[in-house]
Amino acid sequence: MRKVYPGVITADIEQPNLVDLIQQFIYDQQHPDDVSNASISDLPKFYSKITIYPSAVATFHAPSDISGIGGMHHKCICALKSWRNGAGRYDTIFVNTDSSVDGMRGLDVACV
Repeated sequence: MRKVYPGVITADIEQPNLVDLIQQFIYDQQHPDDVSNASISDLPKFYSKITIYPSAVATFHAPSDISGIGGMHHKCICALKSWRNGAGRYDTIFVNTDSSVDGMRGLDVACV
């Protein structure tokens, strides 16, 4: 785990407009009914550090797939520059949209 300003990692993750994307994401969360594209001046400013976790384990119930014990599954989610001495692995990102809410209800998921 490490905390960094988004502008510091833009080159590492090859996403030069990361700060703009974060600002757009926050705007979309605050204005869910607004279907128009917000102008840059409408986007909220974002000056905070973000916390980066290189991996996580998700445990979940999948009632439509009973191959696990009672439908329970777990999945390792990785975002690593090198996976087992090979190429990087960037599965999924989780964005905490409401830290006051317990569990997954305060998270949005994006597959990359």
